[in-house]
Order: sequence, then structure tokens, then C-alpha cells
Amino acid sequence: MDETRQLVDALKRCLKMRGLTYRTLAERIGLSEASIKRIFSQRSFTLKRLEQVCGALEISVAELVRMVEKEGGRATTLSLEQEQALAALLPQIAKEPRLGGEVFVVGRYFSQNYAETICSWYRKAGFLTVTEQYTEPGKSRA
Repeated sequence: MDETRQLVDALKRCLKMRGLTYRTLAERIGLSEASIKRIFSQRSFTLKRLEQVCGALEISVAELVRMVEKEGGRATTLSLEQEQALAALLPQIAKEPRLGGEVFVVGRYFSQNYAETICSWYRKAGFLTVTEQYTEPGKSRA
């Protein structure tokens, strides 16, 4: 499979994992849904557009490339044995349903900088990581 196809397939998986549609992506980057569909079907991303799409998915272009390299273009799921090994290695993690799939929540931190530092360690180990800002129920983000 060619590299362009692998990158676009990885972007599609990211969209699906995050529960996003082409319409939502289009709104996030200021294009029409038809334009997004055309870009994906023709695999005609400029580097600038690829950066915009990755930004909307909260990943970097480098992380996207690493995903393709590590996955060989396939979706990543853990076997039961891998999940058990991960749980043994990181007993504080919790598995939670999110965005049409499951994620491992490693922890909640009071500092965004500290959370980013922790995520960078996991990224170096080959994991896709995301930080989320916690909002108390009933309150909106400032």
C-alpha cells in the first residue's frame, strides 16, 4: 500500500475514533463538507491542509506518520494479553468508553504542562496520547 493511502486511512481512523464526521471536520477547519470529502477521496492534501486536519484531530503530523509506521497502516487494538500487561505495568490506568471506542485513562493532573510532559513519555514509547482539560459538571470552560 502506498504511503499517501496509509496516511489518509490513518486520518480516517482518527476521525472515527474521535466520533467526528466530515461535516464536523469541515466546520473545524473552515471548509465545506464537499471539499473535505473530495480531499479525502482524491488524497489531495497540501502540507498546510494536512496540518489543519491533524490540528482539528488534536494530533501532530509527526504523530500521524508514527501511527502509520508502527501500525503498518492497520488499526491498532490490544489483545487481552496486551491489555493485561499494560494494566500490570500501569495499575492506575482505567479503561473507559469514549468516542466509539475505548481508551486507557492514565491519570488526571492539575497542570497542563505536567500532563503534556507525561504524554510526551508515552509518545516516545509509541502510544498516541491526548490531553483533555477537565471541566466540573455544570461549569463551562473559561
